[in-house]
Amino acid sequence: MLYLIRGVRLLNRKSLRFLSNLSETSLTTETILSKLKQNQSQEETSIATYQEPDIPVKEFDEMKSMLKGVSQSIGLGKLKEAHALAQKYLEKVNRYYDKRHPASISAVNNLALVSKMIGEYVPAKEMYLQVVQAYIEALGPSHKSTLIAMQNLANLHKNLQEYEIASRLFDELLSLRMQHFPEEKVEYAILLAQASGARREINDFAKAEEQLVKAHEILFNKYGDENVLVAMVFNQMGLLSKKQKAYSKAEDCYKRALRIQENLLAFEHPDIISTKHNLGELYYAMGEMEKSKELLEETMNSIKKSEYTQ
Repeated sequence: MLYLIRGVRLLNRKSLRFLSNLSETSLTTETILSKLKQNQSQEETSIATYQEPDIPVKEFDEMKSMLKGVSQSIGLGKLKEAHALAQKYLEKVNRYYDKRHPASISAVNNLALVSKMIGEYVPAKEMYLQVVQAYIEALGPSHKSTLIAMQNLANLHKNLQEYEIASRLFDELLSLRMQHFPEEKVEYAILLAQASGARREINDFAKAEEQLVKAHEILFNKYGDENVLVAMVFNQMGLLSKKQKAYSKAEDCYKRALRIQENLLAFEHPDIISTKHNLGELYYAMGEMEKSKELLEETMNSIKKSEYTQ
């Protein structure tokens, strides 16, 4: 994704303060994987009950407005504004709700999401770990909320270039989705495409290709070729082919992805910028410097423009 270009940022003081309030114990993804094995037989209906706080109407309305503001700011690409609002929303929630309450878990999840979007991968990872643990304990390992949180965590490991643990988490996710939600084929295809990226980076090319072929088959059967998810799979195929130094195949995949995206998305949509950036890097690897320079300058200008409007 586009935000890989931004790199990893250091923990800021506010993020550290939020993290210190989440849990007294140190969590790792290894811990999460162990919990999954221990809780495989847990029923999804074993949801904890919570005492609902008495929140003044004015405060409750303000919290709803802040949450709506986070969503709107993300939609407008104003990610720094969304991050600030998500932090304030979590502060508000923590005044009234126990940290194990679903509202608190959701608020932490929102902040983790926006933190990832602005490149704060380390604090986002710590928050996602807390969210996954809380959902496993409250809802069970196969609940949809748990699976979505695990998927966010797995993708974050990819952002941090922690590909081995990401692959293990994706394998667990694929198994759980197939077992509990076999009818949700599109969601399974998206997960396959994401998992292929981790497999690609640990040089398991055969498995990565198998996952992408299956993802394309599912999505093509559902939508045909003119769909942004199909374009996403072509983009992943391009990355895999480039890694294998199959440059002509990679170029064809990127161009197919770009054609679909340009037909369906706004001119400077992040997906288009990301695909053009990948194509520019491919031309650089191929020694086609003029093509590479043109595309990379275009994408960097688009990124700077996007950051300026935030």
